[in-house]
Amino acid sequence: MINKLIVNIISAMSLYTFVVLFSSDFFLQRLDQLLTVSAWVTKSDITAGQIITPDLLTETRIEPNQIYGSIQNLDTLVGQTLTVHKQAGSAIYLNEVATIDGITQ
Repeated sequence: MINKLIVNIISAMSLYTFVVLFSSDFFLQRLDQLLTVSAWVTKSDITAGQIITPDLLTETRIEPNQIYGSIQNLDTLVGQTLTVHKQAGSAIYLNEVATIDGITQ
């Protein structure tokens, strides 16, 4: 009976520690940094034909699979003409702008 009580107490303490650790804001921030990357994305919806300006973009954290092939140099993005409609929070890819320093789609 005492052994069962000790096992129950240890289990409860372990569960409590686990819940506190994984629900802490510090842990969640570190987990977010491990699972996401910093990227330039659209701040709001942008229509095709619109020229990209710095106020249309924001730096945020996104999943790594969304950044591959996207343009992440702010100086390269600014001044380019968008060829497709982009929703807020979307990364901009090379084939979605008219030209980039002689590189065309």
